[in-house]
Amino acid sequence: MSGFYTLTGTLLTDLGLVDIHNMLQAHALDTVLLDDELEIKGQANLTFRTGFDHEFILAGDSLYEDILMAETSRLSLVLSQLKLTHAIEIYGPNNELIFEDQYQF
Repeated sequence: MSGFYTLTGTLLTDLGLVDIHNMLQAHALDTVLLDDELEIKGQANLTFRTGFDHEFILAGDSLYEDILMAETSRLSLVLSQLKLTHAIEIYGPNNELIFEDQYQF
C-alpha cells in the first residue's frame, strides 16, 4: 500500500560506527559511512545515527509498507546474526504503530 511509512529504532552496542559499517558490508549489505551516519542502501531509506553512549538511532522511511518491512527485516536478520541488540518500530501514514519488535542478545 502506498503512503508514507516511517521506521524508528535503536541499536545498543559498544562497537563504533566504522565497525558496524564493516560488519554489515561483510554480511552483503551495501552501506555508506558519512561522518556520524551510516546509510544502508536499498529500496527504503535506512540510516544509523550516533545516539547516546552505546546507542545508535535507526531512522527510515518509504512510500510503501512492503518495501520498508522487507528492508527492515533484512537489516534485522543481519543484526540478529551478529547478536546485536536492537529494537524496531514501524509507523503507517496516520502515525499508527503497525510493527514493533525487540531483539536482545
